[in-house]
Amino acid sequence: MVVLFLDILDMAGSLAFALSGALAGKKKKMDGFGIIFLASVTTFGGGLTRDLLLHSKPVAIFESPRYLIIAIVAGLVVRYFDHQKVEKQSLMIALFDASGLAVFTAFGTMRAIEVGAPMHGALLMGMITGCVGGIIRDILRDEPPLILYGDFYARASLLGSLLLYFLYVYLALPSVVAIVSCVILVFVLRLYVILKNPHYQERVRQHLRPFRIKKDRRKDR
Repeated sequence: MVVLFLDILDMAGSLAFALSGALAGKKKKMDGFGIIFLASVTTFGGGLTRDLLLHSKPVAIFESPRYLIIAIVAGLVVRYFDHQKVEKQSLMIALFDASGLAVFTAFGTMRAIEVGAPMHGALLMGMITGCVGGIIRDILRDEPPLILYGDFYARASLLGSLLLYFLYVYLALPSVVAIVSCVILVFVLRLYVILKNPHYQERVRQHLRPFRIKKDRRKDR
């Protein structure tokens, strides 16, 4: 049951990163291949870099085709998404990215612990797994990576990794508890920062406006 839950969480994080990459490619008016490629490197980048640095065998993305399938499906879905709506999806990209960052940070840290990495190595691998895919995505779409301009990106990942390491190694809590705690902390930190950003605040207001209009209409009745 625990293994199934962790597999589902892993796939959810992969899908979130794939969608953030695909939406970013669509927003830059890439063609179908470009969108799928950006979805793929966003999904694979962090985990592949981690496994290569850890000399981990087999490399996670070669263990199962599910990561490639998720990236392709996400790319195809976004490829045929309404172009006019995509122009307003900065908030959606940020939220998918926050979800992927949270999940990949947790699994990256745990994988490093499992192969015997020391504390500083586990924290570094957590950040690399969580951040590198987004860095590659932003570079390929000619945007400054979030990690480089004080958007509490790498620091959120670092705090999540630290929490996981403390819960799992020092308190000896079950892996699922440590992983879920890390995911929640990283996502909440990123969500807080995103919603404080004036750019995203405007996106939130745009998304909530239809609900407010409906609510006002009900009051009028």
